Amino acid sequence: MLYIVYCIDAEGPVYESLDATFERVSEIFGVDVEPSQQNLIKLQKGDIPRISRKKRDAIMKMVSPDRLSLNADWSSIDKTISKVICPKVRNKLLDSYGNGYIYNWFCVDMVGFETNPRRRAFGYHQMYEYYKNKTIDAGHVQDRLYWHHHPVPFTRQGHKTANNISFTNHHIQVLCRRVIDCYDFPVAFRPGGDVVRPDISFFLEQWIPFDYSNHAVDETEVEKNQLDLAGGRFSDCRRSPKEWIVFHPDYFDYQKQGNMKRYVARCLYLRGRFKSLTEKEVDAAFARADSNKPTVMAFLSHDIRDMTEDINLVNKWIKKSATKHKDVKFKFANAVDAIREALSLKESLHTHNPPKFDIQWKGSCLKIISDKKLWGPQPFFCFQTWDFNYYHDNLDKDNDTSWSYVFDYNTIDIRAVKYIGIASNDDFGNTTVCVINMENRKIKTVYRNV
Repeated sequence: MLYIVYCIDAEGPVYESLDATFERVSEIFGVDVEPSQQNLIKLQKGDIPRISRKKRDAIMKMVSPDRLSLNADWSSIDKTISKVICPKVRNKLLDSYGNGYIYNWFCVDMVGFETNPRRRAFGYHQMYEYYKNKTIDAGHVQDRLYWHHHPVPFTRQGHKTANNISFTNHHIQVLCRRVIDCYDFPVAFRPGGDVVRPDISFFLEQWIPFDYSNHAVDETEVEKNQLDLAGGRFSDCRRSPKEWIVFHPDYFDYQKQGNMKRYVARCLYLRGRFKSLTEKEVDAAFARADSNKPTVMAFLSHDIRDMTEDINLVNKWIKKSATKHKDVKFKFANAVDAIREALSLKESLHTHNPPKFDIQWKGSCLKIISDKKLWGPQPFFCFQTWDFNYYHDNLDKDNDTSWSYVFDYNTIDIRAVKYIGIASNDDFGNTTVCVINMENRKIKTVYRNV
């Protein structure tokens, strides 16, 4: 069986001026050209004197008309998404079980930035609420919403990326709000800017079981000629498996196979300027499945462009490989079920029920008791105060299934707390979210079994 996972980085509108395009050419390739529409056409045609052929080809790819055709406002985003989710596109290719694509929307919150030259949708829940309303709430219940995060750079510029999440705590702020405001907690993750580093790896290991961050391929000449990619500066998976396997990362080298707990899957770009899915890679996935090896093939688009050409291209490759490997059944899957089923987690864990929390109070001491072991060392614990600040804190661990927290002069006066959020995944990927309304101590609990 081949499990096919279509990931979409849901980032909302992006605008790029002509000057900004030429600025990127200068930053990435060290080639300075006077910004003009005429010179852009020359770049797209490869009319660039005094540079190597390899660099010329890389520039042509980056500034190609299809890559510069961006959804610059919400109206354009809405038009693109409406087209993609309709049955005509979703069901253009059916899997071996007669089902069309499942879209896995990895939703970002663009927060912590101070400048916004790309006119991005800054603020919490912008993407989450749009895609929930557009897909699941509209009846497309097969789709899933997961987590995508862009680390904040030192300059706090909204169009730049960074290599660490430790500079700010906005990743924690996003999760606090996702729990308390949306009654949700992510079970799968895709890194913004394809950036994973030790701090990100260790953070994920506490909370998120399923990680679609491996985009390892042999470095191409095109990538070697791009300063933001060469030598592993960004999008670094040089030591990761370059085949369609799901692996556990190593504690001290997250790119290698090791003894950490979470599952890391390989995910390549559709028509990207780097780390791209190819017909050869699709055929390799089918060939691996044909040899009865557990195989998850994941690929990626961005909502900032019209995705129909991405879908048409991968459909063509899947059809060709399916014809070549007639005994292989393929199944469109969400990001969790694909790994669950490929690795037979349903059989090995013998559980399908999300954790249940027993919430107890003794004065200002909160006790949380789970009916089963959780994914990480503790539930994700957060609270919102009456002045609308959100906080995350660690719990006191009583035993493997029990934790406590004391509200007092060392933490925060319990009278200042409006809501408390408690969330966790289990080893199977089930999710539980509890939100306590501190006005009346009433608890709302949401369970998710993907």
